[in-house]
Amino acid sequence: TLTLDQVLASLPPVGVAGSINILKLVPPKLQMLLRDPEKVLLPRGEWPKRLSKAKMFIQPSDWPLLAKELLDRNICKPLPKTELIYHNGEPLLNGISGIGKNKFVKDRHGKDVEVQRLIINLVPSNEIQVDIVADVATLPHFAQWNGVELLDDETFIWASEDISCAFYIFQLPESWLLYFTLDWPVRACDVGMAGEDEFHLAFCSLPMGWKSAVGICQCAIRSFVNRPEYGSAGLPLQAE
Repeated sequence: TLTLDQVLASLPPVGVAGSINILKLVPPKLQMLLRDPEKVLLPRGEWPKRLSKAKMFIQPSDWPLLAKELLDRNICKPLPKTELIYHNGEPLLNGISGIGKNKFVKDRHGKDVEVQRLIINLVPSNEIQVDIVADVATLPHFAQWNGVELLDDETFIWASEDISCAFYIFQLPESWLLYFTLDWPVRACDVGMAGEDEFHLAFCSLPMGWKSAVGICQCAIRSFVNRPEYGSAGLPLQAE
């Protein structure tokens, strides 16, 4: 079960999430799919009779606190209950969980707790979609290094680099909010907004847990390193 203190340390700071419109980085065919989620939905007749359930693995008392952070950091946006997707009388809602990062921080009570990477359980949404493959085939296969042979007098040095908050930085079109909606509504006044109305949180940045996220993220990053306007070195794709 997640707590606010565990997740907070792994979230991007304010101003980072959703800072890049993903449509500016992907090719036209992928733009078309990202603008209109219905193009990747299965026909209603192929949806499961009952949508899967995804749990919210967080302390109920911490959920409004985390929800406010997700909204403030532009990771999620509010979605009115009236806009939820229903199938056979049940709403399409997703859950959250966490994976430990083997790093520790002090919580509000001075106790050491493990930092958790926030994971979105999108099984209910994934099961009604087809995959957007995008650039999955260009991902490296690290097992290939097992085939390298060295002579006794040779040394092989290699390095890799990871992009912090790689998924969060990309903003998705708002048409996806309906499909990335989380369970457990919150009241507006409990997350720093005016009013008593309840709404759900929906991911507006690229969510880890989406079946198509990896290939789309890879496509966006490959484009990013080719774009001098984003401060890159303009690496040509043939030099990968």
